[in-house]
Amino acid sequence: MDERSTKVARRDLLRSGIGLASGAAFLLAGRPLMGQAASDQALIDRAFQAQASQDYATAETIFRRLLRAGRTDEFIMRGLAWNLSRQWKHAEAIAASLDNNRRNPCAWSVAQVCEAYVNAGDYENGAKWLRFAKQNETAWGDARPAFESAIEVVAAKTFVVEYTLDPAVLANIAFLPKGDFLCPLPIPDLPYQTSSYEVEGALSTREETRAGNLCLRVTPDGGRRATVRCTVRLKPMSYRSRVRDFSLTDIPSSVAPLARSTRNVEIEHPTVKALAAELKATSAITTIENICAWDHSNLKFDPRADGATLGGGSVAALKRKTGHCEGVTSGAVALLRACGVPARFVRGYGAVAGASGTPTMHTWTEFYVPGAGWIQWDGENAPFAVPAKICIGCFRYTSPYAAPGSGDAETRDLWNFEAVLFPPGTAVGRSGNVRFRRVSMEL
Repeated sequence: MDERSTKVARRDLLRSGIGLASGAAFLLAGRPLMGQAASDQALIDRAFQAQASQDYATAETIFRRLLRAGRTDEFIMRGLAWNLSRQWKHAEAIAASLDNNRRNPCAWSVAQVCEAYVNAGDYENGAKWLRFAKQNETAWGDARPAFESAIEVVAAKTFVVEYTLDPAVLANIAFLPKGDFLCPLPIPDLPYQTSSYEVEGALSTREETRAGNLCLRVTPDGGRRATVRCTVRLKPMSYRSRVRDFSLTDIPSSVAPLARSTRNVEIEHPTVKALAAELKATSAITTIENICAWDHSNLKFDPRADGATLGGGSVAALKRKTGHCEGVTSGAVALLRACGVPARFVRGYGAVAGASGTPTMHTWTEFYVPGAGWIQWDGENAPFAVPAKICIGCFRYTSPYAAPGSGDAETRDLWNFEAVLFPPGTAVGRSGNVRFRRVSMEL
C-alpha cells in the first residue's frame, strides 16, 4: 500500500462503522439501497439476478451501464469489481476495487480490495491491505466475514495430521503387506509446504521412496497401536515473479514423458485435441492461463460424484464437464499435456474448514514451467498461486484413479491405503484413525 492509499483506507475504516455494511447486504440480497431513483431499479435488479445465476458477464455489463449513468454508489462499484473477479479479469477487478475505495471509503470497499488482490494471487499486496485492516478491526462491522475469508487464504498456518495405526485393523485390509505398512508423508519439496513427523508405539520405522514419493515404512510393535504425527506448515505462494515464457524445446527430457498420453489421460483424442487447439496461444504462459481459466469456468466440481459413477478419464470429464476433483483435475492435465506442458496429479488433504475443520482427500494439478519447476494449481485459484487454505500435498502420480483400476501401481497402493484406512466423509475424524487440527495461524 502506498502512503496515499493507506491514508484513504485508514479514513475509510475509522469512520465507517457497522452502518457502512449496508452495501454488502444489498449486494448479497440483490436489492437497491433505499431512495435510489426508480429508473435504476430494474437495472439493479437485473444485475443482481444475473449475479445470483452466475452470469457474471451480464452483471458486469449492467454495473458498467449504471456507472456510465453516474451511479458511483459503493455497492454498485463493488458489484462491478466482484463480478470482474469471478470472470478472472483480475487486473480490472483490482483497478475497480481501488477506484471504489478512493470514491467510497468504507470497510466494505477495503474488503473488496483485499479480495481482489487475493483472488488474483497477489498475496503480497493482499496481505499488506489485510495487515492494515487488522489494525483497525473494530471498524469491520458486517464486513468481518469478507476480511476473515481473505485472511484464511493468505495467512500462514500450521496443521497437525495424526494417524493412529492399529495392527488389528491393518490385518483386515487385503492389499496391504502383512506386518509392515507404508504411510505417505507430506511432499518435502513443495516451496509452500514444510513438514516434520514423529512416531510413537512402533517397533521401527524407515523412510522409503515409492514412485518418487516419500513414505514411512512402519513396523508395528506386536499388537500395539502406532501413531504417526505430521506437523505441516503452509505458507501462501505466488509463482508469478518466477515464471518466464518458454518453448517446448526448453522442456527437460526428465519431465518430457509427462507431456504425453498415459492411461486415462488421452491427449490424442479428438475431443482433447480440438479444445486444446482453441486454448493454445503463441505464449506458453498465456496457454496455461487459458487452460486454467477454461477449467475453472467449465469443469464444475460435483461433490456427489465418485470414481465408480463418473469415472472414465480425461475425455469423459471434458465431455461431461462435471466430476469430483479427480475428473476436474484430469481435464486440466490432459489439456496442458496436449499443448506440450508437462502435467501430473497431486493428492493430499484439502477442504480444511477453519481451525477444527474436517479434512477430505483431494486431488489437484501440477504443471511444469522451465526455470520455476513444478507449480501446483487447484481449480479455484489463480493459475500461478497457491493459497495457504487447503491442499497438504501427500503424493504425486501420473494417471487418475477416477476410473476403477486406473493409476500407477505403486501410487495406487498409497491411494488405496488412504482411501480404505482413512476414507473421506463420515469416517474422517470419527473413526479415530486420523486426527487433523490447526495449531497456529499468522498473517
